[in-house]
Amino acid sequence: MTGRKRQRRTHYLKDLLGRYHDLTLALAAYNAGPERVDQYGYRVPPYLETMKYVQRIAKSYAKIKAETAAQKQNAGPLSLQARPPIQ
Repeated sequence: MTGRKRQRRTHYLKDLLGRYHDLTLALAAYNAGPERVDQYGYRVPPYLETMKYVQRIAKSYAKIKAETAAQKQNAGPLSLQARPPIQ
């Protein structure tokens, strides 16, 4: 995927997050289309492909978010002492 295409997709997902204020609904709208999310009363449409997509992406996102939080927690405060001396 090109950088431009990735940028457009990211912008579209950001717009959907702004519209629905909910990651699950934004992902469902990204996959099935916002019209379908609206049609089904602001719920994930009952399409197997969409339900699996939302579940898979939400699970990946939760894992990445947890890993990032753990890395930040283990990093501790930045210290100049951790750097090798300048010679």
